[in-house]
Amino acid sequence: MADQSHLDILRQGVEAWNPWRSHHLNITPDLSEANLSKASLLEANLSEVNLFKADLSEADLRWASLVEANLSEANLVSAYLFEADLREADLTEADLSEASLTDADFTAADFTEANLYMADFIGANLSGAKLRRANLSRAGFANAYLFGADLAEAYLFRADLSETKGLTQKQIDRANGNETTELPEGLKRPAAWSQCRDWHAWYDHESPGPATLRVAGKCEVPKGTYEVKLTRPERQQGVNLPGYVSNLPDSLLERRLLLERKVVPSAAEMYYGPGVETHEARYEETTDFEYETVMILPDGVTLPVQKEKEC
Repeated sequence: MADQSHLDILRQGVEAWNPWRSHHLNITPDLSEANLSKASLLEANLSEVNLFKADLSEADLRWASLVEANLSEANLVSAYLFEADLREADLTEADLSEASLTDADFTAADFTEANLYMADFIGANLSGAKLRRANLSRAGFANAYLFGADLAEAYLFRADLSETKGLTQKQIDRANGNETTELPEGLKRPAAWSQCRDWHAWYDHESPGPATLRVAGKCEVPKGTYEVKLTRPERQQGVNLPGYVSNLPDSLLERRLLLERKVVPSAAEMYYGPGVETHEARYEETTDFEYETVMILPDGVTLPVQKEKEC
């Protein structure tokens, strides 16, 4: 919880807060879990401040200093961070969906498993930033700097990376995307970004005992070199996942099964020449639990579960 004395000073305004910070350099302010929604924090000195799980939704943080601040699991939905300084800030599992991040400095910041859905990174500096498993779906990166950024397992569906600077094929090869991901000229979509279709999920009640949940779809992969597998990931919920809805009832989340689609080298290690071929991805699980939907990651496709397979 936040230190109430620190919170009281901040609520007096930036005019009181910044001088207090300057005269108390030995104090690390604690604003964890504070409700700062829609707060006016222009040019605020929040460097090294503990803002763990703080609510900064729609907060005005233009030109603010958040260097090395702890913003892990913070709510920054629709926050304004124009030209803010967040170098080496901890934003793990933070929610910055639809945030305005134009010209902000995120050098070496940690966005691991953060939700950045529809965030605006125009002109932002993300050099050396950690974006592992972050949801960057529909995010905009016009003129953004991505030199050395870690995009391993990041979700890039409908993200526009076409005008980024410093992005390499190696970075893209480690990320999750598909045909909706816009890339800079000269970079190619990896083989793992296969195009899938005709997904369906159903319960098989033919045999006695518990029903068998079956999921199937068709994916196009490079000919003769890859195969597609569906597996259950360890994590079944999270704000960084594609299709995440913050107000979705727990009852629906509990009845949603997450499956991860992976394109892996074929065990046969054969190569039949250029082109693509269609592989069927399948998953089955015997269970008494009644799932209502199945989400396929990293595509973010949600399927209703049929009680019986439709002919």
